[in-house]
Amino acid sequence: MLKKISAILVIGFLVAYPAISLASTTDGTIDSTYKYAWGENIGWLNFGNEGGDIHVTDNGLTGYAWSANYGWINLDPTTSGVANDGEGDLSGYAWGENLGWIDFANVSIDDDGQFTGTATGTISGVVTFDCTNCDVRTDWRPASTRSGGGTSRKYPPADTSITINNYAATTSSTSVTLNLAATNATQMIIANSADFAGASWETFATTKNWTLTDGDGQKTVYTQFKNTYGQSGIVSDSITLATPSQPGGGTTPPPTPPANNSEEGDDQQIEEPQTYAAGSLVKAPEFATVYYIGDDAKRHIFPDEHVYFSHYSDFSQVLTIPLTDLQQYPLGANMTYKPGSLVKLTTDPKVYRVDTPNILRWIVSEEVFYALGYNFSLVHDLSDAYWLDYTVGPDITSY
Repeated sequence: MLKKISAILVIGFLVAYPAISLASTTDGTIDSTYKYAWGENIGWLNFGNEGGDIHVTDNGLTGYAWSANYGWINLDPTTSGVANDGEGDLSGYAWGENLGWIDFANVSIDDDGQFTGTATGTISGVVTFDCTNCDVRTDWRPASTRSGGGTSRKYPPADTSITINNYAATTSSTSVTLNLAATNATQMIIANSADFAGASWETFATTKNWTLTDGDGQKTVYTQFKNTYGQSGIVSDSITLATPSQPGGGTTPPPTPPANNSEEGDDQQIEEPQTYAAGSLVKAPEFATVYYIGDDAKRHIFPDEHVYFSHYSDFSQVLTIPLTDLQQYPLGANMTYKPGSLVKLTTDPKVYRVDTPNILRWIVSEEVFYALGYNFSLVHDLSDAYWLDYTVGPDITSY
């Protein structure tokens, strides 16, 4: 959680990293780094855009959030506005000219100034503030936590859920996709049994590929979430596994094809999925996730907006395609930062340059770092969860 920081960045040796300036605990602004929420239908929302001038007070929020796809969102429109009860529990509505009303009733700001929960709108869908790669923070603090105030409101993860294959009732494969949600979670544990035998805690993510146990019938997947302040209760979801009969191994005969008569139409054709050229950017209308179609005929997901914007300046090249077209492409490896990008792990202050192909090279000293023309504003945080997407190459020791 964000506190007054005078961060120290080590690049071979200790280097002073610029301190983050906190404006006011009663009239707060949005952090210049932690400023993005994610809308399932509209993509990234920037609450720290320079022209938006957002302020957080005990009474509410003022200013504008920015959507690259839908424009400005007014947090204090004339007939409504996002209100604050003084303890960080928000209510009321924001207004976007191209989005309509967005309800903030399920959004709150915790003791450390971090936005949590979800806002909802007819067009925007669910806007989440605390998923794996989205994070909005302010220097405003709840009244009870200021000097002389009351007790802390820190709490374990809440609003937890898990779904298998987007609420599907059945599946023909043991390989499924889990969708997970939890407010204020940092870790999760997943298992095919309620006692979590053999399972271990891992970094929280909103999606995960999972393998069900063998054998047809109902399958249940269990999960639990935790953060510094405690663990959530166990939640689960079930799906029925019905694998196709193998040739010669089952008793159910194959279905008889329908008679081809004039009443059913002799000219009926099955529409084949459309294919897309390697290098295409695609998404399905049901989801906001953007994929890159690779030369390997697989779809590769962008883990977060920083990776995406290291390659592209906007979303103008993204094609919205039918879900059936998207599903013909199996999932491939995650997209990685564009070569030349600078990154560091959130748990390690070393700065690396990304080289082709997906190689991280440590810049070993401050002298080399500055001599190469770099500055710290160019450095992106790389989640530990994506470390294995890269290979560590030779150090950069000279310029």
